[in-house]
Amino acid sequence: MRIIFHGSNAASFSEGFAAKVGPDAEVTVLPDRLADEGDRAAYAAADVIVGARFTADLPRPERLKLFHVPGAGYDGIALDALPAGAVVCNCFGHEQAIAEYVMAALLDEWQAMPPNFANFGALRLRQPRPRFFSTN
Repeated sequence: MRIIFHGSNAASFSEGFAAKVGPDAEVTVLPDRLADEGDRAAYAAADVIVGARFTADLPRPERLKLFHVPGAGYDGIALDALPAGAVVCNCFGHEQAIAEYVMAALLDEWQAMPPNFANFGALRLRQPRPRFFSTN
């Protein structure tokens, strides 16, 4: 089985993967831009692709069985360009984090949160402050 991790996003999940699937799997990490013919040939021969983007300008992997998107959405995948029979799946598990963010933003709108609560690393709810309710 030929498994391709396509792009920097997918590559971040590839460490240790080959050891988990065993010696019969050929695991290859390819860059976002498939510049050379070797990269394009490896992509076209894939049985499984892990990546965030699939468009008609990429090599067509005729043997593709699974396209796995390592994220919540699949808007970067041109479903009509995939070979017949290929299955697309994506990740889930973002529900709790999104629910927490929404609740914090709603509470912040109703009652200003302390500055240390409003700073989630690089995300700052109060700068600029999102507007969820009309002030009319």
